[in-house]
Amino acid sequence: MQVLIANCDTENSNAWSTVFEAAGHRVVCASTVWEAEQKLLCQRFDLLIACLELGDDSGLSLVTMAGLRTPPTMVLLMTASRTFCRGELFGFGNNIEVVLPESIPPEELLAVGEYRACLRCGGCVATCVLNTPSCPPSFLRVNGGRSVLG
Repeated sequence: MQVLIANCDTENSNAWSTVFEAAGHRVVCASTVWEAEQKLLCQRFDLLIACLELGDDSGLSLVTMAGLRTPPTMVLLMTASRTFCRGELFGFGNNIEVVLPESIPPEELLAVGEYRACLRCGGCVATCVLNTPSCPPSFLRVNGGRSVLG
């Protein structure tokens, strides 16, 4: 997958990108909304990991831009806040797959991203559970191929 990580916390960005790259994904990082918007204009991404709090701006503008520019782009929205605990954020874009805490371990973030990608590819999840090579290898490593969400 082509992954864009938009996060002003470089420590989290580095940890997340390391895990995704080790799993064979191509990762680009941006630390501001402006920088992420420029990358979205120049490249296609399969997955956008966007922090809701991006400095003085909101990562929600990236959700909108990704949805307009490349509608199939999946968004994992990260937040340190509990303000939107009832799912209000899903109304901001059809491409928001999940809203996760920024404190999630990088391996779990990878598993969620790959699991959501498997759901989108149409039926690949069943083969992941059977440990067949048609699915991302890191999904098979994390949690023994079982759904992290279920």
